[in-house]
Amino acid sequence: WFMDYRNADGSLAEMCGNGTRVFAEYLRSRGLVSGDEGAPFVIATRAGLKEMVAVPHGWAVDLGQWRLARAEEAERRGMDSVVQVHGSPDPLPALSLDLGNPHTVVALPPNVNLNGLRLRRPPAVNPVPPEGSNVEFVHAIEHAHISMRVHERGSGETRSCGTGAAAAAIATWWWGGKPEGQLDWKVDVLGGTLGVHIKGTEVALSGPAVLVADGEARVLAAAEADVIMILTPDQVQAQIYRESIQPHLQ
Repeated sequence: WFMDYRNADGSLAEMCGNGTRVFAEYLRSRGLVSGDEGAPFVIATRAGLKEMVAVPHGWAVDLGQWRLARAEEAERRGMDSVVQVHGSPDPLPALSLDLGNPHTVVALPPNVNLNGLRLRRPPAVNPVPPEGSNVEFVHAIEHAHISMRVHERGSGETRSCGTGAAAAAIATWWWGGKPEGQLDWKVDVLGGTLGVHIKGTEVALSGPAVLVADGEARVLAAAEADVIMILTPDQVQAQIYRESIQPHLQ
């Protein structure tokens, strides 16, 4: 299976953590995968192969490797960029991470209210990420438990971002000295709560995946597109013909 993902403005995204989990639930609902707990299968994405496994009340996805986008500066300064957002009087220090797609995480100081941020406009990140960035704003609740709001590139503020939740948990864990006893995190987002599970330089994401609507869509890509996909309630077919994505399927 291959999942391609586009943002609300039509731009391509390398990966969507929650998207893979909802796609897995769709495949299970149509009998296209077993969906038995402990029986993994693989979804190919533009960010590589992602292993899916059913868990109680949802799905988990192995997001694979994570890395600091500018590790040398981050190790030296504890940050590598600053973010200006409406609702904060001053630019805020941030950490940039790569989870197959770009993220910039801000840990809010006590004088900035997470719910008071105005995210209708994109936060300004400096230096400007070359491919843009999802920007996560984090408030610590207790050990291994944070709340988060996110502004996603190409979409604006969303109710949840799976790779963003993982980036937020990793950044908070990293800022805290990477404690061995805090590898399983809860991340509260507007849409609910996600689990993030850190395994060294790899990370997994888990949580509920619920289909809320059903219908039919026929999507025909232009000749230069990467994928032509036809979706019906009973069938998912993908014809992949660009060499640029073939390595992910090997």
